[in-house]
Amino acid sequence: MNVAQQLHASSTHKTGSLIAIIRDLERCARQNEKDAKWSNPLDREARAVAAEQRRIIKLLKAVRFKENQ
Repeated sequence: MNVAQQLHASSTHKTGSLIAIIRDLERCARQNEKDAKWSNPLDREARAVAAEQRRIIKLLKAVRFKENQ
């Protein structure tokens, strides 16, 4: 499941809570990073997804910071 699919499938997507979306993405990124530690063919994909999730989290936190100013 890619980042866009995760966001769309999450219950927080419907409520629009940026904090909740960030929290869900952080949880998913941690799980993908954990999955990437196992030696299997999906390691590279899990690492790539986690990296993309971390990039999106950074962007969302910047948006949240600007909204709070």
